[in-house]
Amino acid sequence: MQIYFKRSNNKTAGSNEDFFKRESEANQSRRRDISNLNYITIPDNLPFIKTDIAEISNAEQNIMNLKDKKILNLTGKTNTDLKLEYGVANLSELTIYENNFHTLCREIINLAKALIDNGYEKEAVSFLEFGIRSRSDLSANYVMLAEIYSKNGENEKINHLKKYAETLNTITKDYIIKKIDAYLL
Repeated sequence: MQIYFKRSNNKTAGSNEDFFKRESEANQSRRRDISNLNYITIPDNLPFIKTDIAEISNAEQNIMNLKDKKILNLTGKTNTDLKLEYGVANLSELTIYENNFHTLCREIINLAKALIDNGYEKEAVSFLEFGIRSRSDLSANYVMLAEIYSKNGENEKINHLKKYAETLNTITKDYIIKKIDAYLL
């Protein structure tokens, strides 16, 4: 037991040392240009329906509020990664842009649910597909789309959706793929 604990402590000490060394490097990184990053833009051709249905209009408004903001998908990158890559001075801006991304993904799900519940399935598909193109890692985005594709007999689109999910850089990737596979049976 003592040998096991000694090995475990040595591994942990090495990991901590590596982390603090990397973090120290990151905290000394200089600002880099972030103007040419792969920002997400909300397309003008999304089918906003402008209705009195509160759930739909609220979600649409929340998405429209993001239209003029910078949106970045930084999923899978730690703050240390961001500081090393773009400089410590850009971290707060990048955090805001990433928060905008998460808000967008949540609102797409909220809007799609409300659209489906109120008979606007075609419009919901457009928003869900935009979420996928934006690299959303929310499983609901994939599951709702796979369910609609399955209901409409569009197995090829489900296969394409699965291929997209396989390229995700997120801890939920395997779960998402498993959920999509359920619609391929």
